[in-house]
Amino acid sequence: MNGGGQMEPGCPCFGKRMRLRKLAWLLLPLSLLLALVLAQAPRSSAQAIERLDSTPKIDRWVLNHTAANQEAEFLVVLAERADLSQANRLVTRAAKGRYVYETLFAHAQRTQRPVIAWLEQRGIEYRSFYIVNAIWVKADRETALALAARLDVARLDVDLRCRRVRHDRRRVVHFNITEFPSATWTAQQIIEAFPEDTAPKYMIHDRDGIYGDDFRHRVANMGIEEVLTAPRSPWRPPSPAASPPAAAAARAAP
Repeated sequence: MNGGGQMEPGCPCFGKRMRLRKLAWLLLPLSLLLALVLAQAPRSSAQAIERLDSTPKIDRWVLNHTAANQEAEFLVVLAERADLSQANRLVTRAAKGRYVYETLFAHAQRTQRPVIAWLEQRGIEYRSFYIVNAIWVKADRETALALAARLDVARLDVDLRCRRVRHDRRRVVHFNITEFPSATWTAQQIIEAFPEDTAPKYMIHDRDGIYGDDFRHRVANMGIEEVLTAPRSPWRPPSPAASPPAAAAARAAP
């Protein structure tokens, strides 16, 4: 060190300081890069959240339950719905019931075929429903996003087992759960689902005991015509070969 307090080039301390200065210059770009990455992280997370929020075809429940690579059960509702307007031209209840069955079933088979093929290629568990033209799926977030991106898919909905669905809009209009279901309880759900003059013209349901006398009398008073699913096979229409039993079943409504 000279008399002015400055280090001489030959001083050991001088060399150490120079090495620290070079190291600082080398670390400066890395520090700037790290700061840039940390600044982008919140933005990326915000963009990811914004992308999910801007996916109106996926129910929020589905998004929440497929987070962190979880699998969830949800319904893939198809965009195209069947035209049942011709049922009004039929006279008998049996004819109307068979027409509704056959139209919904054929329509679901045709429109669901591409989606089911896609699911089978990927080994994804599924189950087909023809009444609302939907497919029950158990899958993760990536599958949900891919399904929602399809043009033939209307939306991904929450899988609610105790519910009422409007066929024209295929929207859940009411749902409830009870530990002790009965025909009286089910009849009350119909009143709550369709207040005043909002009752549908037809209602498709299976032959479970919760659709007993109290329920049947209630829907009859509301002007709703029941269409019963095939015995022991609620997911499919009756076989054409079983026309007499099917007709008798269709006449089982009060």
